[in-house]
Amino acid sequence: MLRNFFIIASELRKWRLVVDVRVERICKYVCGNTFISMKLEHTSHIINSGDRRLLVPDLSVLSILDKEVSELTMERRIFAHRGLNRVAPENTLAAFEKTADAGLTWIETDVDILGDGTPIVIHDTSLDRTTNRRGSYYGLEKSDLASIDAGAWFSPEFVGQPLPTLEQLIELLNRRGLNANIEIKSNEAGGAMSMRLIDSILDALTGLDPEREVFFSSFNHVLLAKIKERAPQYEVGCLYETVALYDDWKSMLELVGASYIHPEDRGLTKSKVEAFREAGFGVNVWTVNSIDRAHELFNWGATGVFTDVADSFAHLQ
Repeated sequence: MLRNFFIIASELRKWRLVVDVRVERICKYVCGNTFISMKLEHTSHIINSGDRRLLVPDLSVLSILDKEVSELTMERRIFAHRGLNRVAPENTLAAFEKTADAGLTWIETDVDILGDGTPIVIHDTSLDRTTNRRGSYYGLEKSDLASIDAGAWFSPEFVGQPLPTLEQLIELLNRRGLNANIEIKSNEAGGAMSMRLIDSILDALTGLDPEREVFFSSFNHVLLAKIKERAPQYEVGCLYETVALYDDWKSMLELVGASYIHPEDRGLTKSKVEAFREAGFGVNVWTVNSIDRAHELFNWGATGVFTDVADSFAHLQ
């Protein structure tokens, strides 16, 4: 357990979230290289903005809530939303390769399923927007993928890009040293197909190298609860649109077994982020394409942002 300690200001550039200390009802954060005031209950000591050092002389006055400091520190994650989707077609192997080329370590991607049980990487529930084909893929088989071009719509440079399978994505993650947030799509083919989607994803992940990190998210919180039942070793995050972020969010996350909440950026406030963190959840915000907004969110205590311009955010990792 910690004793007396100093955190040097210059080192805060390397610490994304330095420490999360709860002193009864007070929970404050020191983020980036910016100090914010922290009041220690039972003492009059206040650490003010601009101090060169953060000194906690006696941690006996603090409640660490049964967590080690390693658990209270989180890296700042930049998620390349569907890969580098502004320089290559979204959710393609090319977009993920370019993510690694840019020095990024996390991608966000979407997974659904073909009619024969093959998990594929695609955002929409139809092929229309991002391929040369039209209609649903729920009736297709793996052999049909050979005729699907997922790159020509974006630019001639990417003609012939395949619609990836999850197996192909996992091979790329292993080879390029990438980690992934996999959004499980809310499958529209029924409950049986939804459960088959979960099983096919978990089966494919047996090929993931142990050094790689993967966790799941979904707007369909029932699917997240099901995947936690089947594979409790994986963390999950509940996705929310602002209009659907009701006051029961804490109950929902606890019932699902979530580690993260993924709120929409629109309308998100500092008090809401602080409430999420105080409740013990990581906060990964979508979709953030302004560097100033990303800084603000991280200073509020957010643990990650999903962005379409991740190559411009690489220095924030």
